[in-house]
Amino acid sequence: MPTSNPNTVIDDLDEAIIAEFQYDGRQSNREVARKLNVSEGAVRQRLKRLQEKRIVAFNLLIDTASSGNHFGAIFRVNVAPNQMERLLKSAEKIDEITYLVECAGRYNVAGFISTRDQRSALKLIDQHFLTAKGVNSVDVIQLAQQIKHNFLETVIAEERSHSESESSL
Repeated sequence: MPTSNPNTVIDDLDEAIIAEFQYDGRQSNREVARKLNVSEGAVRQRLKRLQEKRIVAFNLLIDTASSGNHFGAIFRVNVAPNQMERLLKSAEKIDEITYLVECAGRYNVAGFISTRDQRSALKLIDQHFLTAKGVNSVDVIQLAQQIKHNFLETVIAEERSHSESESSL
């Protein structure tokens, strides 16, 4: 059974639970509990705490081309630091923006936009970024073909493979 360290935000058991759900997000709390040799209640409570602290979230991935959204692009914005918070709060409310980050470098805001067509995306970018106060430049990179998408943004318990957890049963 994983150990606990009270000085960390997440402990070994949290990491093991996250790793199990990263492997298969559709498995039940009961299955994860059985694999980790803990109670189902412990998995449920820890998962709830991790979700409340926004450490983990369960999302559904949709193939945008099949869903009718045929245009995907990465956008980058250079905005004056004193306008950053206002711009981020405004952009966060836009449904078509599915990924939004503050970053370092030439551009200090970046994100992903998914719309039905190029015209819709450009209109949205014009309205929300090009005319926004403090914006110095905007760059849009249209995606042509997805080659790889690794759903694990953060690898937890990398040394622990799923096959090792099953062999310990």
